[in-house]
Amino acid sequence: MLAALAAAQLVACGPQAVRAPGTPDISALELVGSYSLPAIAEGHPLHAARPGGVSGLAVDPGTGEIVGISDDPQENRILIFEPGKPALPFRMDLRAYFPLPVGPGAPSALDSEGIAITRSGHMFVSSEGLPERSPRVPPAIVEYTRRVDYVGTLAIPPKFLQPADGPLDHGIKRNEYVAVTGDLVDGSV
Repeated sequence: MLAALAAAQLVACGPQAVRAPGTPDISALELVGSYSLPAIAEGHPLHAARPGGVSGLAVDPGTGEIVGISDDPQENRILIFEPGKPALPFRMDLRAYFPLPVGPGAPSALDSEGIAITRSGHMFVSSEGLPERSPRVPPAIVEYTRRVDYVGTLAIPPKFLQPADGPLDHGIKRNEYVAVTGDLVDGSV
């Protein structure tokens, strides 16, 4: 499986749009390259990592490594990438992977979509939940240590929670994309 990872750089742009003070201007981002991870050979120690489905990336401020989260709800895992040298053309090397723990207190399953890492190395993984399962798995923000030990789950405001059963008439919905005049629109709430 291949995971496409992209690098962006800020470039000069025309007149600035009006925005709140301190809000970054992302209209100046430009794709400067992409890299597809090569298939990992059968028998290689990292073959079981299956690095496809990377849905979020973050830089670990303590190590400089790029940490990815896989959105495979059957086997959630953290992927550790090392930027290739030199930085351009852009490339990443898979260095390690760690399954996210399930068990006492930890969520039984996640649909991981994002990851953030603190200076102390704690990782926060966001999940949009698994509303098609019975019972439903609610959305979550789960904290892990750098060693991928479960720490806890943050409280989610009720407006983002799905009903325990019945129609999904409120709360987070699975990310669905619909084509609208050639553009992709995120259909999640």
